[in-house]
Amino acid sequence: GDPQAVANFQSGSIDLLFISKPDVQAMPVGRATLIYRSPVYVLVNKADPLARQSVLTSKDFEGHTLLVNGGSSPLLKKLQQKVVKDSRVQTLNSPNHATTLINVAAGNAVCLTPGYFKGYTPQISWVPFHTSLSYYDCYLVTSNEEKRTIVKELISMIKDQVDNLLNAQR
Repeated sequence: GDPQAVANFQSGSIDLLFISKPDVQAMPVGRATLIYRSPVYVLVNKADPLARQSVLTSKDFEGHTLLVNGGSSPLLKKLQQKVVKDSRVQTLNSPNHATTLINVAAGNAVCLTPGYFKGYTPQISWVPFHTSLSYYDCYLVTSNEEKRTIVKELISMIKDQVDNLLNAQR
């Protein structure tokens, strides 16, 4: 997660935090509500043959350049390492998500990314990535002292909306 957002949450400056499982486990305080499981995707240029596949595995990366780092979470780093180990792939360091999108759109490389970053860029396809580790549990976290009904209702509404969106996509 964003270190500044976590610090603001821990100091009480913000009441609600969106965060993934590895970050939840590292937090000393807070009550977490699972909102959804976010799949991991491979970002590929639409002209790349990988963009036409329905699901990709680490062996599909052979001959491609994989963007790595750029603030990647421990889970994403583990997936990147698996791809490098399982296929003949070159790596290129990407300092941030914006640079990653530029490199993928230009056809210079591919990238693994959580689905909660999913957006629309005309030159990029989001292809599901499949391994046993290919999802992020996403949570909304409140302080342990949070008792306001409105916050509980907001979390419930968000969870319902996410469930409805996911069910509509199936």
